[in-house]
Amino acid sequence: MKKRISLPQIRRPDRDHHAKAYGLYPRKGAIAIGADADLVVWDPSITRKIRHADLHDGSDYTPYEGIDGRDGQ
Repeated sequence: MKKRISLPQIRRPDRDHHAKAYGLYPRKGAIAIGADADLVVWDPSITRKIRHADLHDGSDYTPYEGIDGRDGQ
């Protein structure tokens, strides 16, 4: 919302370069049958506090706990 990155930049086709560089493509870095899906659904009109309990990761904490998702406050 602060003009840092546009939606076309987010979905650029070269987003698979990292997976290719590490030999993980096409299992990673592709949206295809049989590939691991790492997708984000984003609604810029929704804001909420970041809580580790809401995240799906292998860590037991987040350094962003309690920060507002929109403005970093």
